[in-house]
Amino acid sequence: MTKAPSFEKFAHERGAEDTALGLALDRIMSLEEYDRRGEHAWPYTYTLTAGSSTLYYFGSQHPGNDPTHPEYALIEAAFAQANPEMVLVEGMRITGDTDAFESNIRSLSRDEVITTYATAGYVLWLALHKGIGWHSPEPDDADLYEHLLTLFQPDELFAWYVLHIIPQYHRDTHAGGGGFAAYVADFIQTFAAATQWKGFEYSLDHALDVAATIVGETIDVESTQGADAWTDPVPHESEERPRTVLNRISRIVIERRDRKIVRDIAAALGDYARLFVVYGGSHAVVEEPALRALLSDTR
Repeated sequence: MTKAPSFEKFAHERGAEDTALGLALDRIMSLEEYDRRGEHAWPYTYTLTAGSSTLYYFGSQHPGNDPTHPEYALIEAAFAQANPEMVLVEGMRITGDTDAFESNIRSLSRDEVITTYATAGYVLWLALHKGIGWHSPEPDDADLYEHLLTLFQPDELFAWYVLHIIPQYHRDTHAGGGGFAAYVADFIQTFAAATQWKGFEYSLDHALDVAATIVGETIDVESTQGADAWTDPVPHESEERPRTVLNRISRIVIERRDRKIVRDIAAALGDYARLFVVYGGSHAVVEEPALRALLSDTR
């Protein structure tokens, strides 16, 4: 198994107590600042250094499951240039047998891993075939929902969770048969396992009923109309839909994710000379001021 040591331990021991890191975290771009910034390059990439350590950040446009998409060639070229000792990749928190998961990834062809796992899987595939350690700096689900429960009701969190998967469902060209109900079933099971709310109704119908009450309209999961706006963390002022509790939940979740990513990057740079990070382009942009506060730019 090539996975890295515990980044949660690193963050606890060298994160919150570190004054320089704390100041850097305060420089993460707000979502309003990102929205005002306007269009940026896709993919969004930069290289930063501190002493003998170098950070290569590849901000992906999430090209989906199409192996012919040109971004996959760009990722491969950037990976080769970085020649990393450690890879940080989005959305790969494995709760089962990590060795078995890694073995399965290695067994797939390039096209198969992209078709099945998209960007994150492809980056992991590259790392595993080079024997490089990897880590996914995602907040622990149970901790995240415990925090959100201090601010929101369980019904609101469940409705948000289901609605924020709808855009992903429409982007996934290999969603398969059965429609959204089949697609979201495993996600709902994962949410239920992480929250374990006694007596709670973890059903798609319940989530959609609550969501309809919140947004004031029937939720058509098979339509792309409005799917992003329901859970957009910073809805554009031009949009007719009012901001709701679902938008506020998205904002808090994204802000916590960005802080976790920067903490884990800082921790990894204390142990590895060359770090390759692949997250969505918006994460790359909003985290850049914080990372530049920790490293000197060589772009």
